[in-house]
Amino acid sequence: MVAHEALPAAGARGGADGGRRERAPAIGGLFFLFLLTWPVLASNALIRRPGDPGHWITMPAAARFVEPVVLLGALFGSYLFGRPLRYRFLISLVRCTAAIVVAGLVGSLLAFPGLFNMLYGVYEVIVCLLALVAVLACGFDRKELRKLMGYLAILGAVNCVVGVAQIAVLGVAADNVHGLYNDANTMSTVLYIVSGFCLYYYTLTRSLRHLAYGLGLIPIAYLAFNEKLNLFFLVLMAPLVLLRMRKQVFSIGLAAVAGVVLVVSTARYAERSGVAGRTAVVSDLIAERGGPLTLGVFRSWPTAWEQINDGPASLLFGSGASNFGGPVAAGRFNRGTATLITTELFAVQTSAAYLGAFDSPTNYFSNVLGEFGVVGLIATLVWLARVVFTLHVIGLRHPEPDIIAWAWAAKWGWLMVAMQALFVPFGVFENLAVIAPLALITGIVVVEWLPYDRSSRQWSARDRDAILSDQ
Repeated sequence: MVAHEALPAAGARGGADGGRRERAPAIGGLFFLFLLTWPVLASNALIRRPGDPGHWITMPAAARFVEPVVLLGALFGSYLFGRPLRYRFLISLVRCTAAIVVAGLVGSLLAFPGLFNMLYGVYEVIVCLLALVAVLACGFDRKELRKLMGYLAILGAVNCVVGVAQIAVLGVAADNVHGLYNDANTMSTVLYIVSGFCLYYYTLTRSLRHLAYGLGLIPIAYLAFNEKLNLFFLVLMAPLVLLRMRKQVFSIGLAAVAGVVLVVSTARYAERSGVAGRTAVVSDLIAERGGPLTLGVFRSWPTAWEQINDGPASLLFGSGASNFGGPVAAGRFNRGTATLITTELFAVQTSAAYLGAFDSPTNYFSNVLGEFGVVGLIATLVWLARVVFTLHVIGLRHPEPDIIAWAWAAKWGWLMVAMQALFVPFGVFENLAVIAPLALITGIVVVEWLPYDRSSRQWSARDRDAILSDQ
């Protein structure tokens, strides 16, 4: 690694100014505002329970089509009216997106699902990549990071207040505490990502304000009762935060004691409220069926393989977008227009024996294999690995604590989403309420890293001059 002591802070002049000079300000500003507000409003509009304190917005279902228009408009507008920086990370994501699109289109020609089903089925798989590539093309930097941090702090506080109101009105039960979102898993994911940043930032700066806020988000996130998310955060992410402070006895003791007291108190409150999770039920089901391999999360892979194992073309490019088990396929099942294999999958998922996410007959990754083939699955795994690895490197090498903490939180945020995607076919990577803040954090962290990455192969000579011209 080349020393970076001579470089100014990224937010001061270097990469940030170069990136800002390259982008179209109006498009970037409007797109940034869209990513902050629209996903929350669209999710809120899907709340259907009467009297829910979290339901504030109503909009028609067709409004969802605003998303692809804005994402594509921001992406193409950035190149038409601006001059985005070109570097290997962005180019690799564009190539993965192209590979998934080609696989979806070629696979769909083998069993054409209809033009709308094909296009929207492809969009549902690449929407997370579209959002991330569009954010990178806009070149958001530390200026937007300050706004994003303030927004997420307010959003977390509002969700906590609304969550308490939902407990008072609806009672403590699984999926009752979902804040402003229509789905409790969405709220928990967002709150755990923000909490992860605050706790890790505390390990770097000893900021008690961040420690208090990060711990304060945990009870509401926990009371959403997504056991996978709770275990992921409390058993994996939180111990890694404490491990970061292993040489600071007082700091680690303060964080550990406060965290344990908070989590234990929350768990006991949930127990007194008579809330039972699904873990015991899943254990009983495993015993009845004869082992864990009988659960849908494992059975989904042989089913997807059987779907594409008809010949070289289907093996490489799949059976076509929306022809297997994704969200568009679910809609086709509800309308009675699904393929035979899709009908069989969702007949299981809508039966009385279905146990929820643990028993889903397909998941996001097996669905990508079934609809986009080996090419689509490899491209999906490559882009996800590239994002996680890049954030990991930035977290190790960047000199500024807020960027380090956000890189760490975003890295585990993507892994948290991927973990959920192993259990369910939709509601994860295409969920803009989660992906929009993750894409913004990731894009800003990567742009702020560019001045410190001295690799001559990272960008073109023109873009390198643009980044370093003011130093």
